[in-house]
Amino acid sequence: MKEIKKLVNKLSNIQKLEIIAVIIISIVFINFVLPTFARFKNRNSIVNVTSWDGTVSTSYRKGDGTKSNPYVISNGNELAFFEYNLRTNDYANTYFEISSDIILNPGIFNVTDAGIFYILDSNEYVVDLNTNEYKTKDGVVAGSFKTLDSLKNFKGTLNGTLHTIHGLYMNKKGNNGLFDSLEGEINNLYVKNALINGGDTSGIIAANSNNATLKNIMVEGNVIGNSEAYNKTVSTNIQNQNFEVTNNITNKTINIQNNIPTKGAIISKTTLTGVLEVDNNNTENLNVKINDNVIQPGVFSIEMGNYISDNFTLTMSSNTTSNITLSELKYNVVYEYSVNEESCPVGEGISCNKLDNEFPIEEALIYNLIEVVVTKLTQSIYKPSDPHNNATDDLASIQQFIRNAMKDRFAKDYQS
Repeated sequence: MKEIKKLVNKLSNIQKLEIIAVIIISIVFINFVLPTFARFKNRNSIVNVTSWDGTVSTSYRKGDGTKSNPYVISNGNELAFFEYNLRTNDYANTYFEISSDIILNPGIFNVTDAGIFYILDSNEYVVDLNTNEYKTKDGVVAGSFKTLDSLKNFKGTLNGTLHTIHGLYMNKKGNNGLFDSLEGEINNLYVKNALINGGDTSGIIAANSNNATLKNIMVEGNVIGNSEAYNKTVSTNIQNQNFEVTNNITNKTINIQNNIPTKGAIISKTTLTGVLEVDNNNTENLNVKINDNVIQPGVFSIEMGNYISDNFTLTMSSNTTSNITLSELKYNVVYEYSVNEESCPVGEGISCNKLDNEFPIEEALIYNLIEVVVTKLTQSIYKPSDPHNNATDDLASIQQFIRNAMKDRFAKDYQS
């Protein structure tokens, strides 16, 4: 012990502070971070678990909803029964427990720049969000997904007991998440391989919450959010066009004089609207086309594609000479604003939704902790005793000292 003290005394103050900081970070890591991840990494793997068949159970596995005897959910059927009952019961002051891993969809979702894919039995399929089916690359339907509605308005307590919900697939308009309008407490749950496609407020664990409590939650998957509220049509007017039509086929290019900016969003469609007028109603054998779309005298509306054009082509012919006028011309662009539309991979160290964060302690608190403890130590408040001349007593004492210092500082910060 004396040799250690001599070695410490030879160190500069900066070196001592660096060593203290390393010790503190190690203790925080060992006491907080490692146990959190270890609980999930050492959980039982999904083995011999039957996938959900899409049906709804008529009861929970067992239990009466009390804290000592919670309702037990053991499979997808009972989870669907839970969702069904939440439509009329918020389960306030009621307790639930998940007793085994639950597989809602057995394959693996893979979201890439090229599209969304589903890997099942070593085969890769294309996910069709319009039909909730997965298909071969030739378009042949290989199967459909089991979908679960959000667990809404839950006010009770659910303990996942470190089990996994695998293959959560949600795809509908509006906000999506395993829970929605959550006000209860969720503990010790791992949601793996999720695909959530919903509104502008969506997440894997919860779409939204109010005074909810989440502890020891881990998630992995993808969230795709869309907001229909941002759809908008932008139009530009085109001056009237007058032409003489003869028995020869004539092509004219009409400039749109486009003042529509590129919005940086998805263009749903573009249309051209207006009125075709013919002098003396001489419409015999009259043929008028705009970009190969035939238009008749009177009001017309034609689709021009899902891109912005600078001009269009007018093709005209008639057995007799006529004069035509295109009036009230308007070029319309329908944008799908997608400022909230993104595919967000959620996994270890990554989070789309604050409700999906893996570790509840903010990183900034660690630096505050180091500052508190280093300040305390450098003021010689901590004076370890070592009657047995070994390091065990010192280690136990400094660990307890650090914990007490943490509590004191956090209590003062909270009160202020």
